[in-house]
Amino acid sequence: MMGAVSDLCYLTGYMAVDEGLHGLAQRYYLKALELAGAAEDHLTFCTTLRGMSVQAVDLGHGAEAMRLADAAAAASPQAGPRMRAFLAGQQAHAAAQTGREPRR
Repeated sequence: MMGAVSDLCYLTGYMAVDEGLHGLAQRYYLKALELAGAAEDHLTFCTTLRGMSVQAVDLGHGAEAMRLADAAAAASPQAGPRMRAFLAGQQAHAAAQTGREPRR
């Protein structure tokens, strides 16, 4: 149940970003991380970190976006190839914001 609520918080946070409600989005993202951690839902945890990185890129916070993208990639070592590609794409996006090479 906590995993499902975590997913809902993540999606609500993502919708708040789309609406430009960045503070609200951050609160939903943090709650999603808390619930995903409690549920040991590693995929929602790393997806939420990736969403936070997307938001940071959009707001021009390149270093924070890179930190979050790297944390997302490290958060679920058992992820399948699709999830790893999803996370690596965000690492590349954040790296482009900072002008750095993405970590591998």
